[in-house]
Amino acid sequence: MTAPGRLAEVLAGSHRAMRLLDGSPEAAERFAAWFLPAWRGALADDLLLEGFCAWARVLDNECAWRWMTAPTAGGPAIPASAPARCLVGVARIDPADYGWWVPPDPPDRGIPALTWTVCAGDPARALDIVAIDRADPAQWWRRTGTATALPNDCEFMFLGDEARIRLYETPLGWLAGGAAPGTACVLDWDAWPPRVLLNHIDAGRVTVVCDSDDHAARLKTVVRPKRSTLRIRVAARITPEETR
Repeated sequence: MTAPGRLAEVLAGSHRAMRLLDGSPEAAERFAAWFLPAWRGALADDLLLEGFCAWARVLDNECAWRWMTAPTAGGPAIPASAPARCLVGVARIDPADYGWWVPPDPPDRGIPALTWTVCAGDPARALDIVAIDRADPAQWWRRTGTATALPNDCEFMFLGDEARIRLYETPLGWLAGGAAPGTACVLDWDAWPPRVLLNHIDAGRVTVVCDSDDHAARLKTVVRPKRSTLRIRVAARITPEETR
């Protein structure tokens, strides 16, 4: 195992590392790239520490692990690789008005939800914790309202011409898709970074791959096209040659 992998194993614990790392140097490097800044940041960030607790819960509790990775009647399964990508976990929440959530009081009340902690910097700080209804892809809440996209909104600020982005309509769909690099889910189209993405789409500079025809149609109602042909595709209709 590489040095970052050994360090991650020491910090995360051997039991967690067995679930998180597949033994390859690439996996260890990828995991350590976000985990170590988050570990350092959790020493002084209460919100980030909360995200760590939710992440540890899904790795340490077999019932929580099965709840996260098993498919439900309303939503898809979350891949077992998700906790290796960042701080995805499980927690009980109390949904509030306007798409917000708060911790339940007492803690054993509330409803179970998937959580994704949006982090930035090194040492990392938590910008937001997004809570997702496991059974309803359309239902999710934010803790602070700071996050405007998953995994974060920085990528939209540096998209070059001819860029291609896989855009998921819901946070649950994005997580079920593996939270892979080059993918995103917009939480607030009115915020500035997603508006930058809209400007790129509007100008025909980027190709967006959507979930479905309905998703593509809804996206077209958000942009104000400057030309008749937008570069919006549907994932199910992309040929293997186009993905190369």
